Amino acid sequence: MEVPMLRKVLTASIIGFMFTSILVASPAGAATITNGVACTKSGASTKVGTNVYKCTKNPAVANAKLTWVWSGCLDANTAYVTSLATVKSLTASLTKSVADTKSSGDAVAAGIIVSINKMLAYHSTSVYIPGDVVWVDPSYYVANVGVTRDLKGTNTPSATNIGAAGSTSLWTLFVPTTPSPLSKALDLVPSPDVAIAARQADIANWSSIITKLSADSRKIISGPTSAKNTATLNLITSQIKQFTSGVTAASNQITALKDSVATIKRLASAQTTLTLMQATLTGAKQDVASNLTIRTQACKKGV
Repeated sequence: MEVPMLRKVLTASIIGFMFTSILVASPAGAATITNGVACTKSGASTKVGTNVYKCTKNPAVANAKLTWVWSGCLDANTAYVTSLATVKSLTASLTKSVADTKSSGDAVAAGIIVSINKMLAYHSTSVYIPGDVVWVDPSYYVANVGVTRDLKGTNTPSATNIGAAGSTSLWTLFVPTTPSPLSKALDLVPSPDVAIAARQADIANWSSIITKLSADSRKIISGPTSAKNTATLNLITSQIKQFTSGVTAASNQITALKDSVATIKRLASAQTTLTLMQATLTGAKQDVASNLTIRTQACKKGV
């Protein structure tokens, strides 16, 4: 029987018992049998009117000795003990679920940050337009003006070329505008969408280079054979292979990041389940309090 239903039955039993005890006369010698009356044979039972008593230890009495105990008291104790066990089980389950969800979320968020950093890492071989975001450990920066290729690395974000937005400085420090809806660990980093867009731009650029190199390769192949043309063709082939590998790696990075974002969103939605579990636990604790009150009434001396 479920605890709430058992509680209703027990409450009705107590009321019924009190009513019956007024109307039903007890057998001779049995009128004195109530909760708390001493008995000697453990497990013995007797009936008083329509009520059954058992010779046992009253579960609501500390250091109890053998006494007659009304069956309603014993049933109420069973409901109380069961509700306590339910609270213990729900508490353990909720605690574990919260810990597992947080641990999983933190791990996925950490992986997302690593992916974002790889995708946004500053490259001196790249050209950046205003608004582009780059990562130079340990901070993120936004291109304030156009930043040209610089193989010497002098355009790398540093104390000498960082300024306020709208100034002539090459870079401005990235400032997150809104908390991440996915994880607190992601609050201070650019959105995964920003990193994905940057990588997609890289793929588009590299694909364009591959197309041009392939066209150059076809021209050389259709031309006269010479050592110079052969060397150039080998160089172009190597470059095509390099850029193709980059496109493949970038595509895999985007797929992995999207999968991680989907995973952390699922973990975030798990909070709804945790909220329902918390509500169930709150109800179970209320059952404990209610069942304790019923047991107290059913097991008190003289009932």
